[in-house]
Amino acid sequence: MRKLKFYEIIYLCAGIFLLLTGLKDFWDIRGVLWNSQTTVGTVVKSETVVMGEAYKSTIEFKAEDGKVYRFITQSLYAVGDTVKVIYQKDNPLNSTTKNFGMWFWPSFKVIMGLLLVPRFIKKMIKT
Repeated sequence: MRKLKFYEIIYLCAGIFLLLTGLKDFWDIRGVLWNSQTTVGTVVKSETVVMGEAYKSTIEFKAEDGKVYRFITQSLYAVGDTVKVIYQKDNPLNSTTKNFGMWFWPSFKVIMGLLLVPRFIKKMIKT
């Protein structure tokens, strides 16, 4: 069994981190989609946290129970825009916007983790 170099250990840890966080993201999405309701929400506040890199938009929507709920998403929308919202019927605070990024980033993390981790496990096993 060969000893890994420092940079290989960093890549292995990054791969494990990406794989686990991607799987957690899928688990969270499953939680929202399980027993979920779709509605339309309105963007009531939008801001750039870090110029060109990080955004926050506050979305307000009316749930099936008649109450109005708000949540923050890390996507940039213009104030007044309407967006599709998915929320859990039994917990409307657990909600998200229905968009491409909902599946893209978790998929990206899992794929990158699956590309990195086996490569370094093979290197560790080689003699």
